[in-house]
Amino acid sequence: VAWAAAALLLLGLVSWLAVPPLLKWQAQLRLTEALGRPVTIGKVDFKPWAMALVVDELAIAGPAPAAEPLLKVARLHANLSVPSLSRLAPVVEALEVDAPQLRVARTEAGHYDIDDLIARFTPKADAAPTAPAHFALYNLEVRDAQVRFDDRPAGRVHTIEALQLGL
Repeated sequence: VAWAAAALLLLGLVSWLAVPPLLKWQAQLRLTEALGRPVTIGKVDFKPWAMALVVDELAIAGPAPAAEPLLKVARLHANLSVPSLSRLAPVVEALEVDAPQLRVARTEAGHYDIDDLIARFTPKADAAPTAPAHFALYNLEVRDAQVRFDDRPAGRVHTIEALQLGL
């Protein structure tokens, strides 16, 4: 029993120390590759005893290097569930998203500054269908969200501020 407790304590300590830098490095690398735009993460914190993951200052770059970010999120807090480990599929008991800011622009008729992302994620007509992703998400809370849509051809900017959402 003492050996099992020591092994569990050691595993918790190693995951507390190793998961944040590994997750930050891999998430930035893989998200940048998947989106074709730079993704940055400020800080990652993982508490294995509470199965809690916190990501601070997530940002997805805009269409040009000098442009404002497409998406900025001040903080993501996910409470993961222990069945995630046995099911090999994420089970998120609660997800809190603090101060997300989304900026999208219509550049001309029928074109947007996210056309590259739309093209990247639109399934090809000849592609084989893929199996749906398996996951579960409960208790979503979005606080102080801001959405800005810049309709350049019309010369208008539409904004939603201080959006609160709880599901």
